[in-house]
Amino acid sequence: IFMSYLTVGGLAMQIYGFVSQIVDIFTSVIIYVAAFALFFSQIIAKIVKGRQEDNANAAPPAPPGLKLETEPVSAPEGGDAQ
Repeated sequence: IFMSYLTVGGLAMQIYGFVSQIVDIFTSVIIYVAAFALFFSQIIAKIVKGRQEDNANAAPPAPPGLKLETEPVSAPEGGDAQ
């Protein structure tokens, strides 16, 4: 719809001395900018995904037999606070 609007508007602007090829140039620029935006967004997404995978693979594994505590340490049962 937008491209049709540009074409019809460009034909109406010829009354005021505008060249009809200007509308074709604007249409081409809009199409190229939209295509490049899509292309670069996909390229950037691939780069970010690759870096995330590299960071996930670069983390060293925990040594065998080492258990990391995931629960907080609580106070002793006897009620004696130190």
